[in-house]
Amino acid sequence: MTGRLEDIEETVGSPEDTFNKAKGLFSDIFDKYKDLEQLDKALKDLIQDLPREDTQTIKDQQDALQSQWEDLCKRAKACSSQLSDSVSNWQKYQGAVEQMVLWLDMAEPRLAPEASSCSSLDQVEKRLADMQDLKKGLQENAPLMDSILPFVP
Repeated sequence: MTGRLEDIEETVGSPEDTFNKAKGLFSDIFDKYKDLEQLDKALKDLIQDLPREDTQTIKDQQDALQSQWEDLCKRAKACSSQLSDSVSNWQKYQGAVEQMVLWLDMAEPRLAPEASSCSSLDQVEKRLADMQDLKKGLQENAPLMDSILPFVP
């Protein structure tokens, strides 16, 4: 399981895909607690009448196994928390980009060179109003752009 957890920790791709792949592994790791409890109980039953010096190695191995499982759980919980945060940030980023793309798709044709040619005062005034409208839209979308920038490499 340690190798599978390392694979998840090193996965490159969308956080949602990685988190979905990892959920099963996290569940497997946490579910091993019952197996460890049963193993510990069975071990105690088997060695209860044996001398301590004969059973110490087995107890030490059981303790080491328990410790390894606890370390694995800590790593899995940390990885789960990190992936959950990444998924949340990814979804925010995707939503913000989607909104910006909609605005940019609307703004782009209004900024085209052919849209800027004016042959009358009315066209100039219309163009000026259009540019002021775009400027206002840009200012309104500034927080959205600021929310995207931390995610841009």
